[in-house]
Amino acid sequence: WREFERFSTTVVSAYLEPVVSDYLIGLQGKLASVGFGGTLLMMLANGLVQPPRQCLGRAVYLLGSGPAAAPSSAIYFGSEVGSKDLISLDMGGTSLDVCVVRNAEVPSTTDAWVGDHRVAIKMVDIHSVGAGGGSIGWVDSLGLLRVGPDSAGADPGPACYGVGSEATVTDADVVLGYIPVDYFLGGEITLSMESARNALERLGEPLKMNTEVVAQAVYDTANSYMADQVTEVCTRRGLDVRDFTLVVGGGAGPVHAAAIAKQLGLHNVIVPTVAALYSAFGMLTMDLGRDYSRSFVARADDIDSEAVDLLFREMEQEALESLHAMDIPQDSITLQRTAEMRYLGQYHEVEVPVTSGKITTETIKDAVNELHRKHELLYTFSMPWLSAEFLTFRLRASSSPSRFSLRSVTTGTSKVPETAKRRERKCQWNGEWIDTPVFDGNKLLAGNKIQGPAIIEDQTTTTVVPQGCECIVDASKNYLLHL
Repeated sequence: WREFERFSTTVVSAYLEPVVSDYLIGLQGKLASVGFGGTLLMMLANGLVQPPRQCLGRAVYLLGSGPAAAPSSAIYFGSEVGSKDLISLDMGGTSLDVCVVRNAEVPSTTDAWVGDHRVAIKMVDIHSVGAGGGSIGWVDSLGLLRVGPDSAGADPGPACYGVGSEATVTDADVVLGYIPVDYFLGGEITLSMESARNALERLGEPLKMNTEVVAQAVYDTANSYMADQVTEVCTRRGLDVRDFTLVVGGGAGPVHAAAIAKQLGLHNVIVPTVAALYSAFGMLTMDLGRDYSRSFVARADDIDSEAVDLLFREMEQEALESLHAMDIPQDSITLQRTAEMRYLGQYHEVEVPVTSGKITTETIKDAVNELHRKHELLYTFSMPWLSAEFLTFRLRASSSPSRFSLRSVTTGTSKVPETAKRRERKCQWNGEWIDTPVFDGNKLLAGNKIQGPAIIEDQTTTTVVPQGCECIVDASKNYLLHL
């Protein structure tokens, strides 16, 4: 069953295994040599974490594992404001990762490609494109301005770093006044306004644009492209993007968050206080565990429930033994059963929950009813008159970490204290240069309200509050933007 997908996935994993194994073994040895007494966990592509020894022989599960934590981060911050339908947007230096979360559930897929290779493991459903702070602006053969997917990366980096020469999104942000030249990374790096302007001037020459105009064009082009990616992901799933709250992370994300939301017609944006560590923070909320699956192709009206019950019992036994080896007590282990099903003749399947306990004919009927319900939810229709088919039975064995809360900041009033206002800086808003207040994020208090246009400078990121936007600081110093 699906021989090509299995073979391709196995080849990819085998190819990666030597370098991954050497790295993991070497990392554990180095940590032991410096007296590390904690537990090292590796993030997996399926949204779980495991000790390194459980990853040996399963290297393919580490592919795309970094971005896989972002949706969990979005769910955490969405829960702080009571939002369960979220769009997670992680914008770093080279890439943009988009994930649509419905009802606070991390979406997954088994229909993934890595480059030209089919990878059929269960992975968090992330859409990644080449768009970030380091994305390079260029002019195509038709004389049109384009941004990305090529990136200046961290070395040489944007022109404002003083080494590179290509005009990037970050250079545009600097010239427009959004990013400070003297407080980048909390002042650790001084950016070069002159280098940024020179790079943008060269980019603007064939377009007959001056430096400020081409900077605005690069900023708008990047925002439009990122908004289009969000729209594409939502449209493919038949979703209205306006029903969601945007949660934005990454070092560059908060600079562009409000502009992207405006393009999408969204009214609410969450900029977490840990925006620059967005995906890393998500890893702290992940369950420890492992996924198991068994292919078993059969029609629902002619399936052997005893055979299915045996499959689940085998997987559960294997799961308990694996998690016991991780020193996880049995009373903290959660076993979640699902099945991949479809209507007879369909190509794509739907994953539905399967009740625990002995598998009986009633269990099978319940699963078929769940297929109808889930199909209706996903595609707005169901076909109960058609026969249903089981393809794969799955088990997720996991143990949840202890719930934790971010540190609360001092509560203030809606009025921002005078000490939090750092200075004013000329910024360009819709083609007009305006003296814009700049606030020190470290001195803002819970409850403070900031009316745009304004800039909030933190050590690892900058939040842009444009005209027509209000920013409210919550109890954990997350910024809640309302357009």
